[in-house]
Amino acid sequence: MAAALLPFIYEERLTGDLYGGAFSRRGRNKPQLALGEFLLRRRRLAHWLPEQGDAAQQAQWKEISERQETIQREWRVHYQRKLREELAWRGRRLQAFLREQREEGGGLGGFAAEARRRTLAQELWREQGARGHEEDAREARRRLAEIDAELRPLTSAAPFAWDATLAPVYPAEEFWWLYATSRDRIAQKR
Repeated sequence: MAAALLPFIYEERLTGDLYGGAFSRRGRNKPQLALGEFLLRRRRLAHWLPEQGDAAQQAQWKEISERQETIQREWRVHYQRKLREELAWRGRRLQAFLREQREEGGGLGGFAAEARRRTLAQELWREQGARGHEEDAREARRRLAEIDAELRPLTSAAPFAWDATLAPVYPAEEFWWLYATSRDRIAQKR
C-alpha cells in the first residue's frame, strides 16, 4: 500500500490504485484508496501488530512505515495538499448529508456511512497536526467542530458501531460518533 503512495501523492485525483505495481489489476475494477483510507488502515495495523503480528508481519509493517515516512518527507508539499483537499472534500460530503437531513426533516438514514466518513476526516485532521501543518489543522478542526455541533444532537449514545476489537483503537472521547446511533433508529426500535 505504501508503495502506491508515491505516484498517487503528486497526482491531482483524490483516490489512487490501492496496490499499484505488478500486483495491481488492470482496468476499471482496480481497488481505489484515498489518503484517509490509508491512514485508517495504518492506525488499525499499528494497534494490532504489536500484540498479534508475527515477526514477518512486524518486519513488513516496519518497511511500510518507513516507506510512508520517506514519501511524506520527500513530497511534503504534495502530501500537505492531498491532506487538505481530501479533508475539504470529506467535509463537504458531511455538510451535504446534514443539509439533506435538514431539508427532509427526517432522521439520519445512512448514518453508518457518515460515521465512517467522519472517522476518515478525523484521521486526516490528526495527520495534519502530526505533520506540523498547524494552520490547516486549526481550520479543519473548526470545520469539524461545526459539523459535530450539528450532528451530535441528531444522535444518541449506543454501543461501539464497528467490531469490538477495534474499540481500543477509537476511544469514545475522540470518536464519539462511533459510539452513537441516529435518533430515528432508536425511535424505530421502540
